Amino acid sequence: MNRKRRSAVQGLAGILLAAAVMVIGGMVYWNYMFRMPCRMEADCRGKRVEAGTMKRWEEREEEGYLGIVNMAGWRVDEQQIVCSVSTGRRRTTKVVSVYGSMELVEKADILCGRYGLDVDGDYCVLCSGLASHLFGSTQVAGECVKVGQERFIVAGVIEKEEDMVMIPMTEGPVDQLAVFFENRVGAEEKLERLMSE
Repeated sequence: MNRKRRSAVQGLAGILLAAAVMVIGGMVYWNYMFRMPCRMEADCRGKRVEAGTMKRWEEREEEGYLGIVNMAGWRVDEQQIVCSVSTGRRRTTKVVSVYGSMELVEKADILCGRYGLDVDGDYCVLCSGLASHLFGSTQVAGECVKVGQERFIVAGVIEKEEDMVMIPMTEGPVDQLAVFFENRVGAEEKLERLMSE
């Protein structure tokens, strides 16, 4: 009798454990699909996506059109001479023009200043390699650089050894797109809908 009871208790414990695993698994899946933001990327070359197009998407999104949390579009422009106004040092470097949040272009730690916010106007973000070459330091937020003939205030420096500067863009074509949706449900279809408009 004791053996039967022990076997029944073990069977019931096994059933309860399996049920608990299923409930926890379901909760994890639910969070993954419905509560966690989802990043989607697209190559926009040849698809006529421009900064103005993205501005229209943002305006529609104010009404909750597709559940977009954040987005950025960018293109890599021809290399240009970047010059430090204070030191006079210059470097030919890659220039990335960005519409939206620069943080979505390159995932990197911020060494000084700001990075994750949308950068408007005459601000730029430098990679640490370029900042070190131009200024001898990465602590250069507030310094000025010239990219070609345009003057920018350094908003921040990110930890990345390559020579690269990110500048804001308000018009022109976008080659790459990153969109954060509020959840994964239908994210691919939503991105395709955006791209086909």
